[in-house]
Amino acid sequence: MSRISHAIRSDKRGFAIFLAMVLTIIIVLMGVYLIEKLVPAGRNVKGIEHGNVAYYKASSAIEEALMSLSGSNPGMET
Repeated sequence: MSRISHAIRSDKRGFAIFLAMVLTIIIVLMGVYLIEKLVPAGRNVKGIEHGNVAYYKASSAIEEALMSLSGSNPGMET
């Protein structure tokens, strides 16, 4: 065990590479975790946006239908 710890202490370049790899792996895992949490939330927002567009299109169609039913009599409009 003493030889292993001495070898690690004497080879500082190897330790720096090992430390850089560990930090890179940790940062990549954190990034993957964040993306995993943000993508479904982004999809939910897109669904809400599509719902709002559908609501306003339906409301507009109803208003156009009421306008066509009232014909030339503006007093019939609500």
